[in-house]
Amino acid sequence: MKPAIGIADSKGFNPRELAVIIREVIKNQSAIERAWDEHFRN
Repeated sequence: MKPAIGIADSKGFNPRELAVIIREVIKNQSAIERAWDEHFRN
């Protein structure tokens, strides 16, 4: 089960900026997960 995308902390970002960041993360979720897996692969 994959974790849900959410915000743990938002220091310095206003709501509009956070919305843009979340949209980009969701849009690129597969690529981010692939890069994470490749980086932390044992």
